[in-house]
Amino acid sequence: MNKTIYLVRHGQTRFNLEGRLQGQADSELTPEGLRQTEKLKEMLKEKGLRFNQAYTSDLGRAVETLKRITDDSVKKYTVPGLREVSFGDLDGQLKTQFPSDQDWEEVYADYHAESFDGAVDRMIEALVSLAINDPDDQILAVSHSGVIAGMLEKMGLELTGPIPNGSVWVLELNDQGLRLKDYFCI
Repeated sequence: MNKTIYLVRHGQTRFNLEGRLQGQADSELTPEGLRQTEKLKEMLKEKGLRFNQAYTSDLGRAVETLKRITDDSVKKYTVPGLREVSFGDLDGQLKTQFPSDQDWEEVYADYHAESFDGAVDRMIEALVSLAINDPDDQILAVSHSGVIAGMLEKMGLELTGPIPNGSVWVLELNDQGLRLKDYFCI
């Protein structure tokens, strides 16, 4: 088996602009986020990438991004496993309210949040399952910065900054596992 997964981070949202922890709360794409989806759609076409079906987190910002970057002929599926980590009671709160001096797992427990490692494992399992079950060799999926960053770090990559809105992480899944093959951004 040799599959290529094009993993996209959704376009910019209102919460991104406001500096809020989005988690599993939702906010709409901003005008910039809509522009990002148009540029991303053009870039995918320029690279000659065609998909028969595509997958997205079931959160609105990801669903809207997928809708805008694919044609109507592409079958679209929502996959809860591609969701962002839930920050529990902190979903939608300003990042400045997040107690950054605490251990992450303690913070998650204190605020009824999902375990970060658990969310990353959930996403990896969802991606691998999609790749195994999708009949095509190229797979398009839309997800979120936290779980994408966590997955890349779990794969041994050292990130030097945040995952940009509209970025595409090209992953290869084969018998040796999942690895980063390429990356591009609008």
